[in-house]
Amino acid sequence: MASKLDYLLSEEWNSKVKGLDLSTADESALRYDAFMGDIIFQIGDADFSLDWGWIPILDFAACLVNISDEILRGSEYEAFDFTESDAEIIFKCAEGNVIVSATYTDVKASINISDLAELTHTFFRKVKEELTLNYPEIGKNPAFRKIVEQSSSS
Repeated sequence: MASKLDYLLSEEWNSKVKGLDLSTADESALRYDAFMGDIIFQIGDADFSLDWGWIPILDFAACLVNISDEILRGSEYEAFDFTESDAEIIFKCAEGNVIVSATYTDVKASINISDLAELTHTFFRKVKEELTLNYPEIGKNPAFRKIVEQSSSS
């Protein structure tokens, strides 16, 4: 069963990035004010994608790594709550698999726990690498390095 986790940065956000000093922005600004866009998230035929244009990509990627790692450590229930809405993505363990559902869609999907961890870690690495490549000044930012360190070591 094919799974996909990807993102698209918002054109609107890109026009505003010039006003934010990415080398000194604090963690809150990096997580919630920068790098807004859409999420492509599919597990088999189930589509949990979000084309809202305002999903904080870095925060989403870091949180999903944390969620998948908590599940690997034995957590039976985790959820990603969107800060600007009531929506959430729910992750429940069931016999070595994770049942994924969301409050904004009726679809559900099952994915192996280790496959979910690989998917989320690969996604986070892509976000980190592309942000560092496209916005080199962010690599100097202590808050960014902290987010990367916490998400890479979990």
